[in-house]
Amino acid sequence: MQTSLTHLSVIVPALVGLVVLIKCILVIKENKLLSEQLTETTMLLAANNKKLRSLEDRYNEIREFQKSIEHAELTTKLQSPRLQVAHGTSTTHPASQAPEKYSYVRSLTEKGMTAEEIGTVLAISPHEASQLVALTMITTAE
Repeated sequence: MQTSLTHLSVIVPALVGLVVLIKCILVIKENKLLSEQLTETTMLLAANNKKLRSLEDRYNEIREFQKSIEHAELTTKLQSPRLQVAHGTSTTHPASQAPEKYSYVRSLTEKGMTAEEIGTVLAISPHEASQLVALTMITTAE
């Protein structure tokens, strides 16, 4: 009986040690797998972040191009009556285009542009632009 207890006192701690060793090995394997997944996820995140920055840059380029197209279209519309008068092809008096010019100035003023910027966009003097801005302010205040 004494021999069995001695064997048992040796076997039980050995089994407990074996179970702890197996658990440690499983935890190490799980940590290695999680580390690999984290590395892969980090690499994917970096790649997606790079794509996002590229798309943001492209979007900003497109917006700037679109703004320049809108300004060019507006300038063309406003200069068309002047060109027609200069070339003698105008069928209307240039003064009849004034209300359209006011609506353009009002639109640009509402977008937050200054009189100097409006003058540049519409190819008119800064003085004329500030007068038109003042007139549009008066008409919108009424």
